[in-house]
Amino acid sequence: MNPPVPSQPSASSPDSALPALPALATFTLRQLAYFVGAAEAGTTAGAAQRFYLSQSSMSAALTELEAALGVQLFIRRRGKALELTSTGLALLPEARHLVRAADEFSGRAGA
Repeated sequence: MNPPVPSQPSASSPDSALPALPALATFTLRQLAYFVGAAEAGTTAGAAQRFYLSQSSMSAALTELEAALGVQLFIRRRGKALELTSTGLALLPEARHLVRAADEFSGRAGA
């Protein structure tokens, strides 16, 4: 015999008053750290060195972040420094804050 299946909360149950959970982001903290690193280094090659990655891996991660966000963060010119777009410039302080907060969270957890 199968065990009883828990019933779904009804509209009048206390659980129905819980707020809906926000949708999870489709990007990673690592990608945000790469974004901050690339903005600070000024080149994908410089950021890649900082994170011990290949330039192509760094470039791919930045492109994936842009796709996940649906915005262009950098203007890329072959052989030239990266230039932040106005959107990239606006998002950079928040990205720095999130990366810093994640590092602090990790430190408190003893990781």
